Amino acid sequence: MKVNKSIICLSLAALLSTTALAGNNGSGPNGKPFIELAGQIVEVQSDISTLEDEHDALVAQVNKLELDLQGQIEAISAEITTLKATDASLQASLQSKISALAEQGTAIDALISALTEVNSDLITLANTAEDNATAIESLETDKSAILDDIATLDGGISTAMAEIVDNATLIGMLEDDIAQLTENKQNDVQGSCPEGTSVVNVSDDGSLVCGDINSGGTIKTLTVISAERDYNNSVEKIKTCVVPSPSGGCLEFTTETNYNLAAGPVFAECPEGYVVTGGGLQIRSAIEKLQAFKQKPQLKKGLWNWVVFFKNHARSNTKNTFASAVAQCSLIE
Repeated sequence: MKVNKSIICLSLAALLSTTALAGNNGSGPNGKPFIELAGQIVEVQSDISTLEDEHDALVAQVNKLELDLQGQIEAISAEITTLKATDASLQASLQSKISALAEQGTAIDALISALTEVNSDLITLANTAEDNATAIESLETDKSAILDDIATLDGGISTAMAEIVDNATLIGMLEDDIAQLTENKQNDVQGSCPEGTSVVNVSDDGSLVCGDINSGGTIKTLTVISAERDYNNSVEKIKTCVVPSPSGGCLEFTTETNYNLAAGPVFAECPEGYVVTGGGLQIRSAIEKLQAFKQKPQLKKGLWNWVVFFKNHARSNTKNTFASAVAQCSLIE
């Protein structure tokens, strides 16, 4: 998900609760945010395209793992935890720098005073109807020089602030990803867990894994409900000419009806390390013609699953006719 390309605002109160830190709502004509930090104004410039590249790289790392939806959510949550840990380290470094900043107070006060005056003049010129482009350009040059001087006094502050802004933005982007994945997971869920169990995982295809967790936290038994399969029938009437007329038309037709009856298996697969101990099925249909004519356990590619064969016997068009297989799985000990 791409971040909106607007000025990045930093929640300063949350950033350093023990430090006098406040945001300056005003911005220079270039639209770069200013942050007042213990009497020092620091200009923070975040490169949005770089942030997007970093976000895309993190998402690519997660996608490379080929995880299901829940796995992706957990992997992105881990990335957020890492970014927050980096933030904590940066904030501790900032607090140390702010303490050292007091020793430079006189020089900083003079620079702040000069920068305030330049900003005031810029606002005045920007709000007049006259052509002040040359004067504004000159003041912008002066402002850049003052900011360079401030950065020289303690360039580490500006760097740390920019990194914290970037981390906060990346965290926001990743949290948006988690929200979207969670919504997709909920949309994919088909069926509900049996009473006494809870959701353990939801696969990309919508398979629902329910677990019976014991007091030690070990999942001894699982119920796997497969994604629903569509078992809707269709009826097709085909008209064929049996007596053509001399003029090229048709004197007599015959009509044949083709019934496309849905049939086939659906599988509920136990996770690795579990064996199937039984199974069943779930049907979601308004008709009674969808029937299971065979169900059994089977071992497929090293994993146990429960397979159910269904057939829709309705000799008519049907809709909203779905079925799932349900596997009961036990931990191999």
